[in-house]
Amino acid sequence: MRSWFGGKKKRYRFSDDVIASDTKISFCFTLLSLLITVVTIVFSAFNGGNLPDRAGVLLLISLIAAFTGLCFGGIAYRSAEGDNNAKRFSVLLSLVALALILFLYLI
Repeated sequence: MRSWFGGKKKRYRFSDDVIASDTKISFCFTLLSLLITVVTIVFSAFNGGNLPDRAGVLLLISLIAAFTGLCFGGIAYRSAEGDNNAKRFSVLLSLVALALILFLYLI
């Protein structure tokens, strides 16, 4: 379809949501993971490194949540709806959470 002046008519794609639902789920899982990890680090600092066994289980849950956030971020990144910057940031934040948890397991 051509416009009056011979150029191509611009087509715009509109979306109801600014952020896709998969991206929101990715943010939720990743922020939950980061929250659990930071609380565990702070609790460890206040107790001099003496943590109960439940802290290891919490970090394992945090690892699973970060990986789930990465999976949902990847799904959202491939979908057409939503903002691309939010999708990239959700994947990047998930990778940061995974790297932090894996760094803690290596120490």
